[in-house]
Amino acid sequence: MFTEEDVLRLIPDLTRDELFEFVESGWLKPKEEGQAASGRFVFLKVDVARAQFITDLRHSMRVNDEAVPVILSLVEQVHTLRSDLDTLAKCIQTQGPDIRSKIEETIRQLNAKS
Repeated sequence: MFTEEDVLRLIPDLTRDELFEFVESGWLKPKEEGQAASGRFVFLKVDVARAQFITDLRHSMRVNDEAVPVILSLVEQVHTLRSDLDTLAKCIQTQGPDIRSKIEETIRQLNAKS
């Protein structure tokens, strides 16, 4: 877990005001018990990575604030899709050779149609 100071130290381009803005906008969601217990936010590793990404979008890429939630949503969708595809691939691998062969043939047929 990371404190506000940790996050600011790890992301030098990020200001404290921006960090609070990220939280207020819902772009970052620090752990609630950390906030309630000490009045300060506690961030997970994923929050730090997300804060770095948002900082890069805003500073380096000059993305405006209206586009940030759209980009974050699209990135989350890609991550979800990758996870779902990974799960599907693992499920297919647990099947016998005959089922895997049928799946491969169906994929070839569908790809030929598109």
